[in-house]
Amino acid sequence: MDASTLAALDRNFRLASAEMFAASERGEALETVDVHCVSCGYPVADFNWAFLKLPGADPARAIERAERYFGERRLPFRFVVRSDRTAGCEGLLLERGHPRMAKTTPGMSISPLRAAPASSDGLRIVRVASAQSLADFQQTAFSGFGLPVALASRFLTERLLDSPETALLVGYRGDEPVATSMSMATGRIAGVYWVATLESHRRKGYAEALTWAALDAGRTLGCTIGSLQASDLGRPVYTRMGFAQTAEYVFFERPAEGSRTA
Repeated sequence: MDASTLAALDRNFRLASAEMFAASERGEALETVDVHCVSCGYPVADFNWAFLKLPGADPARAIERAERYFGERRLPFRFVVRSDRTAGCEGLLLERGHPRMAKTTPGMSISPLRAAPASSDGLRIVRVASAQSLADFQQTAFSGFGLPVALASRFLTERLLDSPETALLVGYRGDEPVATSMSMATGRIAGVYWVATLESHRRKGYAEALTWAALDAGRTLGCTIGSLQASDLGRPVYTRMGFAQTAEYVFFERPAEGSRTA
């Protein structure tokens, strides 16, 4: 894959993360020439990230700026680097107290985009446009990822509905919400996020159907490439759909010296 396409995929990952995390009740984001810091505002490292911007970023300056940003807020965070760029910053991160996490995350893409196939039998997919469907998205997404459902409304707020490039989708079986996905379009890239299925409804094709629906939302905005970051559970599904790995992301976690309470 050419460098410009990889850069476009990276950019979608950064901007979608900023959109998602900064949508929380305390969320915010800061972008400089070297680093993009995105914060949910709570002491949850899963939702506080600093991205090394590519290409041409200064790793030392990026790390220092991220430390200052999250340090002032007393928040733990993860520094995100594409694996082919770790050589220039891994040593610095380790020296400054950012241990490398054992697990990496594959970035996958699919092109060209085609119309979504018929959804799974009995599954009705709805774009979030009301308070009730937003609540269904919040609770189903958090439950599907094993996160505390009681906190979902703090993180996945109505601010996510402000952008016409972002679509939140809920899959219903009858009146029961069972699966979710989110699409964010940036230029030619349709990024797919929050693909989650309730544990009691897995292995029925719902994750695949919601992924196709998210890609279709981007395709209607002119996107030609689909992108996502795959979990272990989702990767076989995406491979079957035609996604191929195009990148790998490495995470370095920095604990907070002090933290706020949620």
